[in-house]
Amino acid sequence: MYAMEVFVGIDIGGSHISVGYIDSTGQIIGSAEVKIDSLTLEPSQLIPLIKKMIDDSKEKDWVICSIGIGCPGQSKNGVLVAAGNLPKFINFNIAGALGEVFTSIPILLLNDADAAVSAEVWGKDSKDRYKDFTNIALLTLGTGIGCGLILNQQLHQGSNGLIEAGHMIVATGADGRKCPCGQVGCVEAYSSAYNTSKRLAEADVAGNTGVAPVDPSDGGKDVLARFARGDETAVKVLEETARHLAVLCINLSRVVDPDVIVFTGGLAKAGDVLLQLIEKHMKALAWTILPTNVKLLTAKSLEFGGVVGAALAAKQLLAKQVALRKAAEQAQEVSLAAGGHILEPSMNLLKCPAPELNGLVWSPVESVFLERSGHASMYSNEKIPTVEVLNIYELGKIVSLRFLEWVRANPTGVVALPTGRTPEFFIKTLDRYKTHWNTAEVQAEVQALGFQDSATYPDTTQLKFVMLDEFFPMHSTHRNSFCRYIRTYYVDLLGVRTENVLTFDLVGEKIITADEMNLFSNPVVDLTLLKREATNEVEKALKAVLVKVTAYCDAYEARVASLGGIGFFLGGIGPDGHIAFNQQGDALDSTTRLVNFNYPSAAQAAGDLGGIEISRGKAAITIGLKTITANPDATIIIMAAGEGKAKIVRSALEDAKSPERPASALHGHKGARFYVSHGAACMLTARKALRMANTSTERAVQWALSHSAGLTYPGGSEPSLNVTPPQDYLLLEAYLYEQSVRLNIPVHALTPASLASTHTSIGCPSALLDPLTCCALVACAAKRLREKVEAGINASEITNKSIMHTGPHHDDVELSYHGAMHVMLGREQNPDGTHVNQVLGEARGGNTNHFAYLTSGFHSVNESYLQAQAEAVIRSVPSATDDTVTTTFLEAAVRAGEISRDYDDIMTSFREAFFAKNAERMDYIEQVIFLRKVAEVWNISIPSPYSDLTAALRERVDWLLTEYLPHHNPGDNIPKDIQILKGCMRESETDRYWATAKMPMNRVHHLRSKFYTDDFFTPMPSVTDDAQPMANLLKAKQPSVLTVALDPEGTGPDTHYKVLLVVAAGLRLVLNRNELSDPNPLVWGYRNVWFDFTPSDATIMIPVSGPDLDLTHDAFMACFTTQKAASFPSPYHDGPFSSWAVAIQQQQKKLLQTLLGAEFFATHKNERVRNSEGYVFVKAMYADKFLHEVEELQTKIENKKD
Repeated sequence: MYAMEVFVGIDIGGSHISVGYIDSTGQIIGSAEVKIDSLTLEPSQLIPLIKKMIDDSKEKDWVICSIGIGCPGQSKNGVLVAAGNLPKFINFNIAGALGEVFTSIPILLLNDADAAVSAEVWGKDSKDRYKDFTNIALLTLGTGIGCGLILNQQLHQGSNGLIEAGHMIVATGADGRKCPCGQVGCVEAYSSAYNTSKRLAEADVAGNTGVAPVDPSDGGKDVLARFARGDETAVKVLEETARHLAVLCINLSRVVDPDVIVFTGGLAKAGDVLLQLIEKHMKALAWTILPTNVKLLTAKSLEFGGVVGAALAAKQLLAKQVALRKAAEQAQEVSLAAGGHILEPSMNLLKCPAPELNGLVWSPVESVFLERSGHASMYSNEKIPTVEVLNIYELGKIVSLRFLEWVRANPTGVVALPTGRTPEFFIKTLDRYKTHWNTAEVQAEVQALGFQDSATYPDTTQLKFVMLDEFFPMHSTHRNSFCRYIRTYYVDLLGVRTENVLTFDLVGEKIITADEMNLFSNPVVDLTLLKREATNEVEKALKAVLVKVTAYCDAYEARVASLGGIGFFLGGIGPDGHIAFNQQGDALDSTTRLVNFNYPSAAQAAGDLGGIEISRGKAAITIGLKTITANPDATIIIMAAGEGKAKIVRSALEDAKSPERPASALHGHKGARFYVSHGAACMLTARKALRMANTSTERAVQWALSHSAGLTYPGGSEPSLNVTPPQDYLLLEAYLYEQSVRLNIPVHALTPASLASTHTSIGCPSALLDPLTCCALVACAAKRLREKVEAGINASEITNKSIMHTGPHHDDVELSYHGAMHVMLGREQNPDGTHVNQVLGEARGGNTNHFAYLTSGFHSVNESYLQAQAEAVIRSVPSATDDTVTTTFLEAAVRAGEISRDYDDIMTSFREAFFAKNAERMDYIEQVIFLRKVAEVWNISIPSPYSDLTAALRERVDWLLTEYLPHHNPGDNIPKDIQILKGCMRESETDRYWATAKMPMNRVHHLRSKFYTDDFFTPMPSVTDDAQPMANLLKAKQPSVLTVALDPEGTGPDTHYKVLLVVAAGLRLVLNRNELSDPNPLVWGYRNVWFDFTPSDATIMIPVSGPDLDLTHDAFMACFTTQKAASFPSPYHDGPFSSWAVAIQQQQKKLLQTLLGAEFFATHKNERVRNSEGYVFVKAMYADKFLHEVEELQTKIENKKD
């Protein structure tokens, strides 16, 4: 006897559970049913019940290929989130639990109404019935009322699987019927089969009819039978049922506009009788202006609709997965020949992988997050198991719960936890759990996320704590000491006893004295002394200290080993891939030791240490890679968030084990894991391949052909601004651009043969090997690039506009797109790009520019800058009246009236000095500004006698030089008045920069958002303090163009992200109040040097000339004096930001030359394009789309939607 493949459908109703089997043709071949009471059914009873039903009803020769489950309520990724008729099933993982019984079988959970509409419309015998209908709504009239929608011939499940038409309100007030969902007046409470029968029973009792009791669980049979006999009570009840259903149908018609509404379930067996009653009431309620023309039908598949639909949906999903596997195999034939990997396609929406797979053991918490990610437990080219989560908040949850899981099992274990900003949401989430553990909200959350035995919070007080690293030299009392960080954020939170904390507090542990620590006054710590002889007495003293510290490191390593090694390690990953302070090139078997910083580590530490001039050459104590991995049973977690970490995450997971990749030391350790956000995972090869495999090439080609024909945008409009390509197309477009660069040939020259030759582990999507498909997509990709360049020409010539430029920091606008603003600012140029008149001013183009900077920027100003300015203003200078007499610069400036001089006049002097390249004069003006800001910060009265003003200013400058600066260490808390002074000087740099463009100073607005504080973890912005001032400025200035820093997902809610929220909230406020004359202004989203747009992301590409680039750099170096030395640089560029910005824009021109071909630029009709030396990429969109994108970014970074 041959085995027969069958597909199981399960329908969980309010009064019964049905199981059905369909064959490969969709024909139902077997079924079973049991009665239940859904209101009392326990989750623990469901799976055994289903198993028994299948065991009892399945034929021996049937092989189950897939299982589909239709269930009322909201379901997501196999989890029943909530259902009114199943009140005890809250966040219950039905698919996962059933998967533990039926292993290796794909299991899909979907709403029962979605299953019913799938069976009705796409079932074996129903296709012809609905061939002429595009939009179909199906209502199930059973225990409740469900709604399934097919819109544009696609199953529509909403954003969260929460389409609940049965819970539309049709009656209000005290007489409304109570619904099991908790609401009053739901249509389900009146018109479901169950509640119709229940109302008939209530009417019988009230009217004392003497009729036999009605069974509400009979699916409405009694109601229909008595209605057919003309029973007066039944007629009234069914009339009311029909009236409420008519209201529901009209509401659906107004919102969804379906061609047809189909009824199924027990009451639908009344057939035309029920439809006629509903139509009668619909006509009475109809809108005469636009009558409702929807057609009403009863379902054809009444008997087994739920089970057939669930089985069909699971069968179709299985077929899709098989097809995706085949497509992936075909697409990778070329790369396999070149040594690539076979990649497992995603099992998104299927059951969670078994807890033990590929030799890996996943904890319950990890298993839930793995299931939610939709990814396999491991891919062949990822050398460390990885769990991908939505955002930084979800990252905080998985790390916290995995930590608590481990603590529950190891209450006296050894933990090593990170410092810095990486663990912010781990710490905050852990604190929230601990504080609110016994609340219903937290209990529901942790249980839904897989945490078991949650009755009590795990005891963390018996843990042993191992410190990862510490700056050297660094006193443990310093604000940015990691010793202090641990005491502040971990010791109290965990309740760990002091004697159980292993730290690098060298002075506190009496390893060295404070005086010995202070010997290292030179920022550079020379660790070569440990390997060579000292050459003088100073070096001997320093070497003696280093030897003591090294001995302590060895002892520290031994202490950790004596505890059995680290049992739970949590760390981040640095810009060069460093783990703790194990940097590129360090031995993979390193132990606890002293290390010098490489440049990326020094740049990352600059903010903590007071600038790169201090951190460069600085040292640190760090545990080694062997220290981390020595315990074979350890749990080792590396967490990473944001697209900025994507490249280093890919290298750590996919590249070979090497000292160049410190995280590769974790390869092969059974307890090692990477927990990463979507952004950090975006470059992982297997996951990119899966996104490609899930792409609908047909949809992409259809859109490409339409766009190439000019059908995707209104005639005469800007194509790059007015189209939103489908994601399927964008993925393939990005792939084509990547291959163009890889092959170094223009996009339009790509062919199936050239793509097939591409050596890449993703491989060429098989569809692109079809000549017609390849031609359509290549032509559209090239066309879109040309459109973006044309849009850039138009954008560079913008005139007669009110423009609001916004920046998180004071140099963001300048570094991002100043070179593209020649016409916007009225900077006239020759055709070859050289400047005719540098300072013509915006009157030439008729624009009005405003610049809004939302933070004060005091963190970017170091103490050495204040020191230099304070010393400069008290230096001796010749008297203005007698060269033989000297005075101080301060006194001379006061005598000259500079402190009260008009600020615009000062800026005019600066502009003249800049274009004259008079550095001495520019320094003079900066020192005048410093004195003016000192007077402003400390409320020194300007209209006062010369001698009083001089004395007051001198007193405050002397205080800076003798009291504050000598006793303030880099990284210490910054007093409020110093914050303001630093911020004022930072703001003045922006003032000077735009003064070079002849900009009046009333065009530059410094908003000083309240969220920008000196706290280690800064607060989120608020509407009142932050968004409202932005809204007031927008209302006052009425911009038709708004610019905003639009960065990708970062490592969390950083300053750029918070400013984006503030600008978006301010814009939303004025739009909602109709306070802008332009109801949908254009928004330019730009990126500064930290990130850039891909050619697919950008919508306009603006040419930049050589003189434009020179002006950007020269103005930056002249005006941003706090940044000239690049005290707080990027880990990826050693030098001032302006040189990096210029290099990025030059590189973007080279990229476009590759994508479009050099001939495109050489022969272009526009001289600005022909003579361009750089390009600025901008993502422009209108305000409505911008606000939508901000909401989507919030979804990625925060939990604004589930």
